Amino acid sequence: MAGGTANYPDLVSFCILNEQFGNKEGREHERVFHFMPRDTPIDDQTHVVGLAQTIIGFTRDFSDEPVDVVTTEKRRQYFYSPEPYFFMVLTMSVPKREPPSSNQSLSDFDHGKVPDRVYSSVIRQAYKSFKFFHGTFTDILNESGEGKLRGVLNFFTNYFERLDFAACDVLTIFEGIKFLPIDKDTYLRVQSFAGSLEHELFTEIGFSGVEVSSFFMYLDFLIWSSLNQTDTQVLYEHMVKKVIPDCMKNELLVTESIPSYSGQFVSPLYGPEGEFDDINHQFVDVAAEEDTESVRTVYLECSAFPKPILNAHWLVIYRARSMWINSDLALALKMIPATAFLPTDLVKEGFSCVMEEIGEVLTRMDASDQIAEMVERLASYFQNTYIRGIRGTVLFDLAIWNQCCAANEGLARTNNAVEGWHYGIQSLFNGSHPNVWSFIAHFKKDAAYHRFNALKVACGPGLSALSDDVVISLERRKLSVPGNMTNTLSSVNLSSTASNKSGSTYNPGSRGSIVMTNSNASLSKVG
Repeated sequence: MAGGTANYPDLVSFCILNEQFGNKEGREHERVFHFMPRDTPIDDQTHVVGLAQTIIGFTRDFSDEPVDVVTTEKRRQYFYSPEPYFFMVLTMSVPKREPPSSNQSLSDFDHGKVPDRVYSSVIRQAYKSFKFFHGTFTDILNESGEGKLRGVLNFFTNYFERLDFAACDVLTIFEGIKFLPIDKDTYLRVQSFAGSLEHELFTEIGFSGVEVSSFFMYLDFLIWSSLNQTDTQVLYEHMVKKVIPDCMKNELLVTESIPSYSGQFVSPLYGPEGEFDDINHQFVDVAAEEDTESVRTVYLECSAFPKPILNAHWLVIYRARSMWINSDLALALKMIPATAFLPTDLVKEGFSCVMEEIGEVLTRMDASDQIAEMVERLASYFQNTYIRGIRGTVLFDLAIWNQCCAANEGLARTNNAVEGWHYGIQSLFNGSHPNVWSFIAHFKKDAAYHRFNALKVACGPGLSALSDDVVISLERRKLSVPGNMTNTLSSVNLSSTASNKSGSTYNPGSRGSIVMTNSNASLSKVG
């Protein structure tokens, strides 16, 4: 936490107060339900909360709308009242301007780096996350008492300690979700699977009548959710920022073998014990035979009149496949396509050495039969398609895909430059069949583009780099076009007698490629 000296906004304090408490003299500290930093003296907490309550009361006398933001020279305070009598107050530091002036004063703080809408959204999102996992402040206070509420409010300390305030920007306002773009058939299959799962759980013995909702993700992409928009956003953030990183971290600690690919429930299960042990233990029995932890209780909004209500649900997270792969096996598998850079007479021998290395890695990691079978299928495909073929006939001859000579001579190993020039030419035309005059006009533009880039290469980084040793000669050539029409275009040949002995490569973008050699460089359009 900072006090305004950093070059980005930082958290100064966060507190939650209730106006119904601490109204008697000497008991003002009772209105402070939560405060961070945790080590702040109680007198300082009372002072900050008292000042916040004074601002709230003062603005209430002049407007029916609650106060949102209070700005001072060094700090910004954001107010949010999610429930009656409860207020959340977030105090952020205002960074100083850079570079600092010699006579820096209080006016040298950069308020433009503290966008109000962004940090107002931060405090609202924090409350939505709390409500999703714990319910409302009022319900906890009425059902479990003041002590229970003060305890669960530590959720906000953990929430803000994990939050990177410097990374908060305009995207924070919209609470965006990354959806996986898939074809219609795949999406319908996912939706059908989710519906079948909900139906099976709803009708399962012991769960009859239990409301079931589903949430389907691939990596950090959302595919399907039957929750409402608010709950979907909260759960997605929880999965991306908490569950998935924790799963990957736990799996990366495993060095002996790869976990089972048959799928498993996320363990340990998140959260405290639920209220209904019978339902919880039924889920636990499904999740893991020896796991005694309870399933996480979450609260989802359900439509009701006159306003939505929260119903308790149990969050069960199942990961269909492992995210982790042994680093030694990954390196060994990358050696298979790397055989393309071996000399042609050593490719078959090199492939045999790679397969021996992969076999040793599989033995060393005690891989499962399923992993060994997948690796064997990959190796067989590569061998039959590129190396030895079936009955001695390969689908792609070695001379086609081997890139040893190209790598040694520094040449392009793909036809990306040619495809780039084709794409650039195509982008010049409005249609697939231009007339002759349009064709000639656009080819003139392309020739001028390459002449310009050739001159840029000749001049070097700046005009001062152009020396007397550099000679530019323009030669004329004919270009055949449809309809027996001809047009004179220029190609540039650059001869250099510069003393630079090292070769260099210049790429003018997707429109073509220019290569310079040591002493004589030929500049021409590729395509």
